[in-house]
Amino acid sequence: MCCPRQVARSVPLCVVILAAQVSWGGSPVEDLLRKVADRLEQGQVQEGPARGSWPSVGPSGETYSGPAITGMVCAYKWFGDIRYDACAWRGGYYLIETTDIQGNVLGDEAYAFLQLSDVYPDGPPPDSPGKVGWPNIWYDAVTHFYVSVRDPNYEGSTAKYLEYFDDYEPSVITVDLAHHVVASYSVKDVDRTVWRDALVRHLARVDDDAEFPILALAAATWALSEIGGLDPNTLVSPEGAGVWDGVTLADLPSLLLSQVMPEDGAYPGSLFCRFDHGLDEFGGPEGGYTEDAVFGLLGLVSVASRLEPGAVRDDFDRAIEVVFDAVLQAVDEDGVVYQHVTQQGDSPFVYAGELLQASWSVKQYQDAKLAMEQQQ
Repeated sequence: MCCPRQVARSVPLCVVILAAQVSWGGSPVEDLLRKVADRLEQGQVQEGPARGSWPSVGPSGETYSGPAITGMVCAYKWFGDIRYDACAWRGGYYLIETTDIQGNVLGDEAYAFLQLSDVYPDGPPPDSPGKVGWPNIWYDAVTHFYVSVRDPNYEGSTAKYLEYFDDYEPSVITVDLAHHVVASYSVKDVDRTVWRDALVRHLARVDDDAEFPILALAAATWALSEIGGLDPNTLVSPEGAGVWDGVTLADLPSLLLSQVMPEDGAYPGSLFCRFDHGLDEFGGPEGGYTEDAVFGLLGLVSVASRLEPGAVRDDFDRAIEVVFDAVLQAVDEDGVVYQHVTQQGDSPFVYAGELLQASWSVKQYQDAKLAMEQQQ
């Protein structure tokens, strides 16, 4: 989401070779994801005022620490490597300082703080650097932000704060709000339903003229599923405009499922990037973008984990497997994660963090399914 999508439509031979080497659920997958985590850890800024952040990669010049931190927390939970834990903490301290200065917290930053909080719910370990002895600073950073927007000296209300979002590109704002929704519900903020309603309102603004239509759909599906908000009685757009005509929140999972490219598609198992399945806004491929697939996985896994065994869940399980296989093709042998599954386009660190987050969600889901099957 950090840069325009301008990649060629050819499929390099190296992708075909990589796909043949990576097997679902086997050690080659874990080896590949360790390389992704290693590159993310080694690429972090180690000295100076930007210590704990990640440098920008690509022409956009933008960098996002939130997804990278979340990815490192997931890698630490998965592999138990203390280097990943330390990397995530450094990133967290950098974000604490920058959000204090800026007075603002992005959705993926709030979500990253909560992932750090999940690792150490009782606060920093005794030997941690920085703010030793504080309570759970990560959780507090999130709760304080949501309270702060209601401060009379700031905006006065959450609704007033959210008015700023109305002038921004709808798909980008939808993704940001998706993270805020999950975070605000996690801390039980009193205005969490206001954040949820804003997410739905901005999703209704998304159509094929938006920059990232399917990415927005996937992120919203993930967030609403996480909070139990896929309501069959709530329309995405009360006006029923365009792609949202008659679509309720409960319809979002099946709509997301329909975006998975078929076996005979250009990039099998990845996601289309538009509702009409045409070329993207910038004239690039009609699908195969890493972020679409990553958030598609998050949405599919969240929905599937709440389904009872049966034909519907089987459909989601098959989709999870093929999308996961497809998105791994965006990773080269050095752990670099590219914008597209053909290993083309930019390779900012944000993609690596998002890929690790989605991969961890798949592993958790598959482990839970296996444990349940063994108990039966």
